[in-house]
Amino acid sequence: MAMLGLNYVRTNSDSNILCEEESYYVSPRPVRKFKDTIFNLLFNKPEEALQLFNALNGTDYKDASALRIMTLEAGLYLGYKNDVAFMVADRLNLYEHQSTENANMPLRGLLYFTEEYQRLIDEQKMNLYGEKLLLLPLPRYIVLCNAADMEEEKKILRLSDAYRIKGYASLECTAIVYNINAGHNKEIMEGCRTLSEYAELIRRQRESYRAGTELLPSIAGAIDSCIRDNILKEFLLGNRKGVIGMLLEEYDEEKQRELDRRDNFEDGKTEGKAEGKTEGKAEALLMLLAEMGDVPESVRERIIAEKDEDVLTGWLKAAFHSGTIDEFCRKTGL
Repeated sequence: MAMLGLNYVRTNSDSNILCEEESYYVSPRPVRKFKDTIFNLLFNKPEEALQLFNALNGTDYKDASALRIMTLEAGLYLGYKNDVAFMVADRLNLYEHQSTENANMPLRGLLYFTEEYQRLIDEQKMNLYGEKLLLLPLPRYIVLCNAADMEEEKKILRLSDAYRIKGYASLECTAIVYNINAGHNKEIMEGCRTLSEYAELIRRQRESYRAGTELLPSIAGAIDSCIRDNILKEFLLGNRKGVIGMLLEEYDEEKQRELDRRDNFEDGKTEGKAEGKTEGKAEALLMLLAEMGDVPESVRERIIAEKDEDVLTGWLKAAFHSGTIDEFCRKTGL
């Protein structure tokens, strides 16, 4: 996705109305290819981003056209861009989503803000050596975390916690981490329906998976149940296949497989459980292909006969990135 131009918008301090009396323009960055995440797709739109901003800041801004959004090169996790950054009320906001806790968020924020300030100085030809004070947008770094094991409602991470020795430090950067699992931070969730419904989607998928459902069916089932209950309905109807693919690829399968192997070894049932997992993946793959059309019998038999879990996982990912069964067969050689 292309990096968007960012307009630094000032606000009238005596009102809750955005204005453009004084602004800067930062040119777009070069286009780089990144894989989207559900978080980006949901909030990389002015209306949704402004709703999120209002919920987190207790404001009531109305004019989404005064807000400028850009997606970032920073904050890569598992090869994805998880961040949405935008300017509102002369604040430089970085909102990042994380599905696992990460103590290094302040350092990531520092690197991002440093880059943005440098770009602003260069493109506006600001004089760092002049007598006049250079006015900068206020930086705010917020992490929206739905790690399954996060218990706190909110916590603050500080760059100074990483310094090898303690004492006065000339440099600080903070990241505010909010727990966005379902049932947490009620006030924020009530102020941003999209965020609340996203949390519900993740909750349903996790509960299904913990109950023993295979990964893909647990994702597909959660999506279908959310559609039935009018939760992110339009978004999921329009992006169902893509959402399934993003959730699957974001999942740390290698870590989960290692945990499964450990559990299986302790239970003394490795062979039987492994066979069950390959059968589940084969069934999930056939279910996904069936959404594209009639699956040739030869392809069906080959998938059912495959016993290598890694091969089946690769085929699943190929299916998510294929528009037709013919395209899938070309990619996999089936």
